[in-house]
Amino acid sequence: MNLLWDGPGRLVNLAPRWLLGAAGAVVLALGILLVPRPLSSAAVLCLWAAVSLALTGVLDLLGRRRDAGSADRRAARASRPAWIGPAVSVASVLLGVAVVVLLRQTMAILPIVLVAALICWGLVRARAALHRSSSPTARVLAGSLGVSAIALGVVAAWWPDLALVLAGAAFAVRTVVGGITLVARAIAPGQRPRFPRRPAALRPVLRVIAAVLVVALAAGGLLGSLRLRSGTPELTDFYRTPASLPADPGVLIRSQRYTTDVPDGVTAWRILYTTTNADGSPAVASGIVAIPSAPGSGPHPVVAIAHGTIGIARNCAISLGGSALTEAAIPAMKQVFANGWTVVATDYTGQGAEGRYPYLVGQSEARSTLDAVRAARELTPLTRRTVVWGHSQGGHAALWTAKIAARYAPDVPITATAAFSPASDPYDLARKVLASGSSLSNIVTAYVAASYTRIYPDISLEQYQNPAASVLVDQAARRCASSPDILVSVLSLSAVSHDRPVFSADLGEGALADRLRQNLASGPFQGKVFIAQGTADEVIPISLQRRFVADRCAAGQPIYFREYPGRTHMGILAAGSPFPADLVGWTRQAFAGTAKASNCR
Repeated sequence: MNLLWDGPGRLVNLAPRWLLGAAGAVVLALGILLVPRPLSSAAVLCLWAAVSLALTGVLDLLGRRRDAGSADRRAARASRPAWIGPAVSVASVLLGVAVVVLLRQTMAILPIVLVAALICWGLVRARAALHRSSSPTARVLAGSLGVSAIALGVVAAWWPDLALVLAGAAFAVRTVVGGITLVARAIAPGQRPRFPRRPAALRPVLRVIAAVLVVALAAGGLLGSLRLRSGTPELTDFYRTPASLPADPGVLIRSQRYTTDVPDGVTAWRILYTTTNADGSPAVASGIVAIPSAPGSGPHPVVAIAHGTIGIARNCAISLGGSALTEAAIPAMKQVFANGWTVVATDYTGQGAEGRYPYLVGQSEARSTLDAVRAARELTPLTRRTVVWGHSQGGHAALWTAKIAARYAPDVPITATAAFSPASDPYDLARKVLASGSSLSNIVTAYVAASYTRIYPDISLEQYQNPAASVLVDQAARRCASSPDILVSVLSLSAVSHDRPVFSADLGEGALADRLRQNLASGPFQGKVFIAQGTADEVIPISLQRRFVADRCAAGQPIYFREYPGRTHMGILAAGSPFPADLVGWTRQAFAGTAKASNCR
């Protein structure tokens, strides 16, 4: 039984010419419409398979009734139980109905079906290469096709979102070809296109060329995939949660020397410690503690760093990779250690350590930050002066740290907070980001929706995403923003940019909107607050930050706000930007008690 064409093919053979022409025109128009819309095309592919399954089953049943007395049918029934044929036909109809009813689940397993089809077809072709009755070049081509199909099946298993997009694109092209074929059959029934026969002497050469091209394509896909996958770090036993946990938050569970790209004169540890989730349940988090050997040998002030968006998967943890002690992770890093400040940088829960990652969930982000400082005190003497830094998502976490510190961790008083390009209002930001429709905005939205689904029981990711895009969203949420494999999500989501929206529901309504509003970093804040923003920020518009600062000032909360003309979201930290020097200078003044507290108007 041909899954896609058996049932419809039988109807085509019975249709009059005028109906063939009309059907061909419709199919051709549909194919042209689907070519730039691979996600919709994949959904239509599933529906087409459902229709074909149901039609094939129905036609088989009708055929059995019509031919029940034929000699062939009687011979077939004599060789097998009579119930098998009708049972298969009924199962075909039921499977077709199930595909339609469970379209979301069908879309989710479509890449698996594609992987299985490629590998099975590859095995069949590889077996054909063993037939000695074929010519040597034909066997080489069959073997090459078989091995290449198996390799492409492995690639599709590694990148199910890209496989889904390519399957949709291939079906769209096949639909265009099918429409043209139907129109041609209506115009000239019984005529088949004639192509000049290839000279017999060229056939072996062409087969070898085809084999080389196919193998090169498969090898390129396989090697490229291996390279993309090699950039993601793997979790180690250090991050394993112990069988029993201390009852109190902020307790150091274990530590391990961190030795990758550590600056001269700095000693660093990777730490695992206890904390609490937003709902008050116990949790574990990891992080980095870096201590300068100079100046001074006494207790050091603390710069607690809350990192920005890097993904929501466990293996995205900054402490796991080799970039924890670089300028990319610590702005003005050399000046930080030159001033004798100890760096305490949390991964938050769910990154590195087991747990639920709190992307833009203020309570959890802040608790991880405060408890990291508590745990660091068990490694080295620290003063009670702490300044919190955070960029983007980390800016949101930093503001929340200053908001809850007095209540949650009175033993970790916050001297000051510097939030640069902070995601201060997740609700307004979510609406703005989603409206852009870019692949990067869809990745960020996937992080938010997936994280909130795991943390808040009243939110379900399925409520907000396009069913056809479930595979793309799931894969984006599994990848780290700084890992090479994020390129696959960018490509997949870019390919569907002209298709139906990845998120079909309005994130500004319902339970998700309520939770986003709850995570507004509204203050009041402990200590002084410095908010910095580039006027050309393409991720968090300057208008949103101005409104947030104006609201805080109107509520009587002192904010020192500075704008950096022409600076983008990352450009505010780039070489040549005046902000890093301003940040270090303001922090030095904050530790001395002389930092400017407000420029509210």
